[in-house]
Amino acid sequence: MHWFTGQFLPRAVAVLKKHNVLKYAVQNMDSQVGAAFQVEAGQVRPGWKVNDCDLVLEYWVKDLESLKSLASDPEWIQTALEPGNDWFDMSGPTIRIGYDTTYLEHGEIVNVAGRKRRSRVTASFD
Repeated sequence: MHWFTGQFLPRAVAVLKKHNVLKYAVQNMDSQVGAAFQVEAGQVRPGWKVNDCDLVLEYWVKDLESLKSLASDPEWIQTALEPGNDWFDMSGPTIRIGYDTTYLEHGEIVNVAGRKRRSRVTASFD
């Protein structure tokens, strides 16, 4: 993670901003917590599986064009695939694409009972 936070992020955030990425978040997974919760989940909902990946990268954008332009930008490709970037296995991540609509935020109900709906495109890689 040292390479990621010390070298990758300082260069990456400028490219993300250039392509109108609204939010970029990294969710680090703790294998011990995941294994412990898997036992709990299996008791409450047999068949449910806790994701066992190391981390999830989340990109929030207004539209898919922003994500496509980021993915095809030579500067992003060079930054994301440069030597030393061995923290992420690019050979076959799971990609989830969808629309995020928030209904409870900061303890407040939003987007319910006639309130304006705010949706954003989200892409997660794990």
